[in-house]
Amino acid sequence: MSGFTDPLVLLGILALLVVISEWLVAHTALRHLGTALLVIVLAALIANLGIIPAASSAPPLYDGIFAFLAPVAIFFLLLEVNLR
Repeated sequence: MSGFTDPLVLLGILALLVVISEWLVAHTALRHLGTALLVIVLAALIANLGIIPAASSAPPLYDGIFAFLAPVAIFFLLLEVNLR
């Protein structure tokens, strides 16, 4: 079981992950990864640590994230690709 299941707390944690990822991309050597990829990796990490629920025990908040935000994040990842 995960530590946080309230939708507003989960949304706050995920928003905090975006802020942390933006800061890490701007101030560390992780700038080569990009913010979108770093958010995905950090969210997977804290889900595996049990801080937030994993996708297998998904709250309804995750449905909207997987339906709309995850494809947009992947799109932004693809915009950063240098094909040359």
